[in-house]
Amino acid sequence: MKDRFKKLKFQNMGVQFDFLIFSDETIISKNIENNNSWEENQLKLYDSLIREDGVFIDIGANVGINSIFASIKKPNAKIFSIEASYDNYKLLEKNLNLNKISNIEPFNIAISSTDGEVYFSGSGTNAKLSDDKNGDKVLSQCLNTFMSKNFLRKICLIKIDVEGYTDMVIDNQDFSVFDNAIIEFSIGDTANRLNGDDVDVRYEFIRTAKFMSHHMPYIYYISRFDGLVEINLNSFDDYFFIVQMEHSVGDILFCKTSQPSISMIGFLTKKILNLMSENHLRILENQRLAE
Repeated sequence: MKDRFKKLKFQNMGVQFDFLIFSDETIISKNIENNNSWEENQLKLYDSLIREDGVFIDIGANVGINSIFASIKKPNAKIFSIEASYDNYKLLEKNLNLNKISNIEPFNIAISSTDGEVYFSGSGTNAKLSDDKNGDKVLSQCLNTFMSKNFLRKICLIKIDVEGYTDMVIDNQDFSVFDNAIIEFSIGDTANRLNGDDVDVRYEFIRTAKFMSHHMPYIYYISRFDGLVEINLNSFDDYFFIVQMEHSVGDILFCKTSQPSISMIGFLTKKILNLMSENHLRILENQRLAE
């Protein structure tokens, strides 16, 4: 019988650990095998965003890479890893035991806009909340309830990666206690949920960003290659274009304090110059082949 799991090694930025992942998973595995890392420019931020004795809430923890990285970087911090998929959660538990992690508390629940139950579908990396009542039922808590039950009053960082259902996590929640938030925005997942309507997808993103900016006014796009790019509320169309250009998925950092970054104009200029350079090399190669 084929093994259900495979073991990989994360080894980057002074941090290394082994972790198990489903044997048929390809997204995280490919990044680890090619780069020895996962979402590197996001993970780099944890060192400055999480205090030595601070609190990090990881919503959509998957198999635990982000949480484990943060726990090794900040061994005195308290980390809450929340994963709604039962299969992913059990693998998260295995990875915490494998690395003898003691400052992470895992939860097999969904963070939603209401307390009760929600539906969940899919498995592995693609598991997500669902509007399909044929999915699996999962216990849900609103973020305010979760924080109250765990006596949390001041949070350094919250990371939200819920495959297009961010609104269900943030609606009616109090974000004034958070210093920083990293939210993944996926055009594809949001479009699938909204039946492919681009106008609704753009509206949902802008609504989320404006809501978050009330408490954390500094906004940055986390480029996979160039680090932080400064964004303002008037340039979201530029951001939308960038996300479409970079895999249709992008992470945004919301902060109460400013961060070292490059401007949107500088970022786009660099992208254009890189494209021009690649095009020039392609023309030269075509000329060489034609000779």
